[in-house]
Amino acid sequence: MSYTETALVLPAAGRGVRMGAGKPKPFVELMDKPILVWALEPFVALDLAHQTVIAVADKFVNQAGRLVADHFGDRVGLRVVPGGTDRQGSVYNALLALRPDAEIVIIHDAVRPFVELETIRESIEAARTFGAATTAVPVVDTVIAVEEDLTVRDTLDRRDLWAVQTPQTFQYDTILEAHEQAEKDGVRATDDAELLRRLGHTVKVVRGSPDNIKITSPHDLLIGEQILKRRGI
Repeated sequence: MSYTETALVLPAAGRGVRMGAGKPKPFVELMDKPILVWALEPFVALDLAHQTVIAVADKFVNQAGRLVADHFGDRVGLRVVPGGTDRQGSVYNALLALRPDAEIVIIHDAVRPFVELETIRESIEAARTFGAATTAVPVVDTVIAVEEDLTVRDTLDRRDLWAVQTPQTFQYDTILEAHEQAEKDGVRATDDAELLRRLGHTVKVVRGSPDNIKITSPHDLLIGEQILKRRGI
């Protein structure tokens, strides 16, 4: 399977307030290796990092470039760009930095270090077929909707509920158009697939893994260590 037309976008401009580490979460170490490096490794293994754009806060642009070069050398064709004021803005900046020969774009959280190779492959194939794909897992807990005073408004049917992960993968022209239209309309979303849905596009769900966690707190680091130990790393 050829991935030569595939590009990778990693939004990594969050401040990491909940982590309390004094630096953005992608630069925090998990078992002596920055989370960003763990997140990149599966894509490097699949030869999917030949066109990679990472969006980070302005003052970390040089640090991100050095970090990736130190760990991966020329296996990652990297461009680092300043992030936006939110995740959507960071992804948009990264999309604008891609070369025009990109056909498929994988957008992956820089703090999801445990995505499985087969999930990435399935996401790319779904994007080729449907135009857009999002990784997700079925919700296992009962989910409630609450009022402003924290009283229960409704109990939702979890049979219809899935929790979104990344990668989210798209045909490049389609996701760029969705972001451009959102900018024109003043629409903000935490989910790139939602920007396509609002324009009427179909988004295919690719089943993810419970291991594919997003590391946002010190507790998540402990879970991450257990995942790595279980994997024999």
